[in-house]
Amino acid sequence: MMDFLRRQQVRILHIGYIRNISSLRRNARLYLLSVVLNGLGNSIAFLFFNLYIESMGESREFLGLLQSLPSAIGLLVSIPAGMLGDRLGRRRVMLVGGSVGLCAYWAFLVSPSQPMMVLWTIVQGGANIFYWINVAPFLAQNSSEEERPLLFSANFGLMTLASFAGSLIAGSLPAYMAGRMDVGAESAEAYRAAMLVGLGLSVLALAPLWMIREVRWPGPRTRSQVGIGNIFRLKAPVLKFVLPQLSLGFGAALLIPYLNLFFKEQFSVSDQALGTIYAPRGLVTAVAVMAGPALALRLGKIRSVVLSQWASLVFLLVLGFVPVLPIAALAFWMRNALMNMGHPLFSAFMMERTPEEERGTVNSLFQMAWQVGWMVGPAISGAVQTRVGFAPLFLATGTFYALSTALMHVFFHDAESPPSDAESPVEI
Repeated sequence: MMDFLRRQQVRILHIGYIRNISSLRRNARLYLLSVVLNGLGNSIAFLFFNLYIESMGESREFLGLLQSLPSAIGLLVSIPAGMLGDRLGRRRVMLVGGSVGLCAYWAFLVSPSQPMMVLWTIVQGGANIFYWINVAPFLAQNSSEEERPLLFSANFGLMTLASFAGSLIAGSLPAYMAGRMDVGAESAEAYRAAMLVGLGLSVLALAPLWMIREVRWPGPRTRSQVGIGNIFRLKAPVLKFVLPQLSLGFGAALLIPYLNLFFKEQFSVSDQALGTIYAPRGLVTAVAVMAGPALALRLGKIRSVVLSQWASLVFLLVLGFVPVLPIAALAFWMRNALMNMGHPLFSAFMMERTPEEERGTVNSLFQMAWQVGWMVGPAISGAVQTRVGFAPLFLATGTFYALSTALMHVFFHDAESPPSDAESPVEI
């Protein structure tokens, strides 16, 4: 299987749109370098976060609280983060948000008491919103309409490739650190040391951001006053972007953060095996995402997204209800690849149909829709896992994903052709 995946990766790398990454603008190339380093660091944190919390004797309910807090604070700061990026520049806000978020993550790891973990989770969640809200507008600002599918897909694809490499390394990190520290391989100390390695890689990812030259939009500086009462005044079709994302966020929040615990409980895998299961997920997803622009050229962005998400639902159900580890691992990889391959295409589609001066604000509302689900979903999920198990969560996630995909088709199936002027959105 791994040889097959590597052959597919080589084939993808020989396709012209991947070779064209080197011809992207300097700012875009520097950002992609940052993405690779950040992806390596984040993959380690993602793999062991839940295990770290449980190794300290904390309950699933407290874990659900920690998973929910960043989204709750995100609802408060998303719109200011987008508007600040519109006004001060994307790179500057991303750099400050990323720096503060990493400092808070370090404080979280070295202050393992419940009140301090809650405090630093809130700080990190808020800071990270300032970073991530401005990524899509930054990518749109530093690419032409022709380059945009490539850049958005390369952003996601390189992140998942880095996740593949990081997961391979991460699986053996706790055991290695445990041997150096003379502690248990599944102890909080070993997990913390492994996550600090990931933090160091994420700190290195800030260096390319420092080298980026700020690009300011040359048009008139209009100020969008965004609120519940005047969302309809935005030129972009905000509600049509937001509603599918809202359903998608609810579905993901109930299940996706806990899949490492699902594998641990359902199949009793070791940390090393868990890393081996997670690593190919990144490679398979990267191959799918890098194929996204070619598929979009043939089918259109929206049709590609809708078809891939429908297909992913089959593998989601196989993962949840076929108790055979090799089949579950394969379904895990395919579900992730198919569900995520369309994400950069839809982000590019959304930015193309949003005026430049509204992009930060519209992306804020888009991300807020995601955060709503993540504010309540993990807490609900923790309680369900404790009392019932994972089966209802797979069914609920599949239902929310299906609703999101159906809404996306209804809203945008007749809007496949991109506008000739990316700064003049089409009302749809």
